[in-house]
Formats: sequence, structure tokens, C-alpha cells
Amino acid sequence: MKKYRKLFIILVLFVFCPKNVKALLCENVDKVRYQDLAKNISYSYDAVEKNGNVKFTVTFSNIPEHFAIKNVNRNEWYSYKNSELKIANLESNKNYRFDIYVESDDGCDNISLYTFNINLPYYNKYYTDSLCKGIEQYKLCQKWINAQYTYEEWKIQVNKYRDSLEQSRIPTEEENQQSWMEKIIEFYGKTYYIILPLIIGIGGLIIFVYNRKKDLF
Repeated sequence: MKKYRKLFIILVLFVFCPKNVKALLCENVDKVRYQDLAKNISYSYDAVEKNGNVKFTVTFSNIPEHFAIKNVNRNEWYSYKNSELKIANLESNKNYRFDIYVESDDGCDNISLYTFNINLPYYNKYYTDSLCKGIEQYKLCQKWINAQYTYEEWKIQVNKYRDSLEQSRIPTEEENQQSWMEKIIEFYGKTYYIILPLIIGIGGLIIFVYNRKKDLF
């Protein structure tokens, strides 16, 4: 009786949830193998600016044969064509979810094997501006930033950063005095073998002249 009940449940699930039933047919060893292959997929992104608008292109690489990628946000499927896939016209400052599937007939084709959550940042169109020369490492001179600025707002922040660098470079009076002492000590350290004999010689000559004058008087 239990056997027929189980069979009846499977038949009901097959009618109303065929995908879930099919997924039960996927052997665990196959699922693990597919997941390992899916994890080897990598991605990168770049931006294209046109007429003041920025669109991103995400590039997936190292895609195994028979694998497919689903853009969950747009409900778009991309079947395997080659090991690289470019998905264009994506918005900046938006999170996209891409699920990885395998197109197979072993019951594993309805299982999401791996998920990429890609958060596309703001594209900093000012990062090549002349104000960034010499401070390319500054966060607002990077290609990708986490906030959006108008050019005037961006320029104010960059100039503030430049001013702070200038302030940090101005030595205090104490530092100036220390610097001069260091230079004197450094100069003496390099020339002591010349200066020391001169000091001894001049000192000896002064003592000799002083003693001669003392003897004369």
C-alpha cells in the first residue's frame, strides 16, 4: 500500500511540478561534477560611454560546453556557443544575478548549479581628467567608484585632496631645524677624514703660535 502511495505522489508531482520531479533524477555525482565546472567560469566587466550614458558589458569566460547562463533580472537565456559570452547594455549601480545551468538529458538541466551576483558600480568618467595626474591612486581618480558626482562636485573633492597633500608636505620649524642638523651630520660623516685632520692641524698651529708669543713676552 505504501509503495502505491509513493508512486501516486510522484505521479501527482510529475503532473503539477514536472521540473521538480525531473530534478530528482539528477544523480548527486553528476550534480557535483557540473557544479565544479560551473565554479571555474569567470567574469569581467567594462563600460562604454555614449552621449553621456554609460552601459556595461559583462564577459563570461571559460564556459564549459553544453552550459547555459540565465540573466535572472531579465529572464534571458544564453545557450552555449563558445567558451566566452558577452552580455551588453547593462545598467551601472545595479546588481545582476546570473544562474548557471547545464543543458543535458540526465535530469540535471533544471538545477541552478552556481550563481553569480554581479554588482556593477558607477563608472567614473572623470578618471582620465588632468586633475588626476600624479594622484591616480586616489579613490575618485579610479575607473570605478561607489558614488556618482557632477563634474563640479568631483572637482571640489579632488582639489581638497590635493590641498591636503600640499599641507602634509610643508615642514614645521622644528622639522626644518632637524633637517639642517641632519644635513650637517651627514656632511661631516662623509668628509670627516678631511675635516678632522684640518681641525687637528689648525688647532695645533694655534697652540704653537700662542706658546711662541708667550715665550717671547
